Amino acid sequence: MKQFLTILLFISSYFYGTTLQAQLPSGRFIVEFYGDSIEINANPSLAVPFTDSLSQSAIQAFHHQINLSNYQPLVEVLLNYKAQNQLNDWLYYQLVRQVAQKLAPKAENYYRYTLYKWFLLVKSGYEATLNMLHDELLFYVYSEDDIYDIPYYIRNNKKYVCLNIHDYAKANEQAKTVLSVEVDEPEAVKPFSYKITQLPNFKASTYQEKELQFPYQDSTFRLVIQLNPQVKNIFTNYPTVDFETYFNIPLSRETYKSLIPLLKQNTEGMSVKNGVAYLMNFTRYAFVYENDQQNFGKEKRMAPEETLVNTA
Repeated sequence: MKQFLTILLFISSYFYGTTLQAQLPSGRFIVEFYGDSIEINANPSLAVPFTDSLSQSAIQAFHHQINLSNYQPLVEVLLNYKAQNQLNDWLYYQLVRQVAQKLAPKAENYYRYTLYKWFLLVKSGYEATLNMLHDELLFYVYSEDDIYDIPYYIRNNKKYVCLNIHDYAKANEQAKTVLSVEVDEPEAVKPFSYKITQLPNFKASTYQEKELQFPYQDSTFRLVIQLNPQVKNIFTNYPTVDFETYFNIPLSRETYKSLIPLLKQNTEGMSVKNGVAYLMNFTRYAFVYENDQQNFGKEKRMAPEETLVNTA
């Protein structure tokens, strides 16, 4: 079911110098978020400019200006949506990214887009930091999870992992070369977790059928299941985490309904030994396995539904 959310934002106007005003979408715009259409009424005065020159003083000035604004209604609506839909932190960050993209398009000014993401996240209570490395604006978040393939640094016995490293393919990962940007956000203390406890309730119309085949004993079993291609988007920039996290990522509702009852039906009446053998054949032969290094250029762990979606 579509949920329409109205966000009324009244923030004083800011200008680039004396001639160029920072722009926001006027009137209403829609954020499509995995089955929901979120309607936002954004006052153009929400805009806070940021020049293309990256410096600590420029970032602090941006923070000072936007911190004086009436940002609370926007953050409140985002957090209410998160609570109502039981979004885990990773999915909530995807929502923050989409809202930031509407408010400050990435292609127009990457720094400004990153600053909006950071600001919305810290005002949502998460402890996030900004660091500069030459012309790179690196966005880190405090996390207690085990993360293996993205840069991190330790400060005050806390680990901060980089949320936007995918935008900097050649970023220097040595924390000692990075300059931290000091801003005061005392209420931003929550750790960010990569654990995914629920996938979105995608629209049924966005699913596609896929047939999986595998042999068992003298028969070939064919299972027609429902898969949603949007699952790929969820995990596009998802880092490598511990195996326990992957094991506990559930299937989405329609995929679960199309697969699990079939497996239960086909194993009904089998002995434990035969039932396990059937399921092992399913996991061994229904998917085409490829070497991670050859396919992705690195180790790539996948959630169960991500594996199904990526099956040829």
